[in-house]
Amino acid sequence: MSQIRDIPPALPEDIDPAVSELIMGCLAKKASMRPATALELAQRAEKLSGKSPVGQFNTRMIETVKPLPQTTTIIDTVENKVEKQSAVWPWVSVIAVVVLTTVGVLIAILTQPNPTPTPTPTETPTVTPTPTPTETPTTPSTATVFASDVMEQNVDVVETLLVGKGLIVSRVEGTPLPTGDPRINTVYEATPLGSLPVGTTVIVTYYVEDTTQTAPSN
Repeated sequence: MSQIRDIPPALPEDIDPAVSELIMGCLAKKASMRPATALELAQRAEKLSGKSPVGQFNTRMIETVKPLPQTTTIIDTVENKVEKQSAVWPWVSVIAVVVLTTVGVLIAILTQPNPTPTPTPTETPTVTPTPTPTETPTTPSTATVFASDVMEQNVDVVETLLVGKGLIVSRVEGTPLPTGDPRINTVYEATPLGSLPVGTTVIVTYYVEDTTQTAPSN
C-alpha cells in the first residue's frame, strides 16, 4: 500500500518546472487532481510548447459500469493481506503506463521542430545590355599631294589617286607629241600641290598625241 499512499519522488531539477508540474499532476493520488482525459493532457502539453491547443476531437461518452451492491465479508487477516497486495500491482502497472505515456507525449511535443516558412521567390530584374556606340570614321579635312605622286604618271592613274583623296581633277591637254611617243597621256604639270583642303580642284596637264601631222608625200 506504500506505493499508493506515498508521495511520488521529485523529478530531476533539469526538467522544466512546468513539465514537472504536469507530470506530477498525472501522478496525483486524487482522481480530481489528474487530467480527466487524454485530450486534456495533450492540450496542457501543447500549452507548455507555446503552440495553440488542438481543437476538440469527436469524442463519445462511454457508459460507466453500474456499481454493484457491495457486501462486507469478514475473512481471515492473512487472506486479506494477500488480497490487498494482489490489488496493488495492477495500480502500479497502470501508473507506470500513464507516466511513460505522459513523458513520451511531452517529449514528442517539446522536441517537434517549428515549421520553417517557405521563402517567397523574388523576381530577378532583367538587365538590358547597353549597345556599344559605333565609332564614326572621321573624314580628313585636308589632303597632301606631292609632285612625285603625279609627275610622269599616266593621267588616268593620277585622276584616280586625287579623287580618292577628296580632290577634284581638271584635265588639261598639253603639248602634242608625235604618234608612238611613249610620253603621250603622261602628266608633266599639276597645280596646286602640297597640303590642300578637301574639295580643292587640281589642274593636271598631260601630253597628247599630235593629230595635225601630215602624211609624207610619195
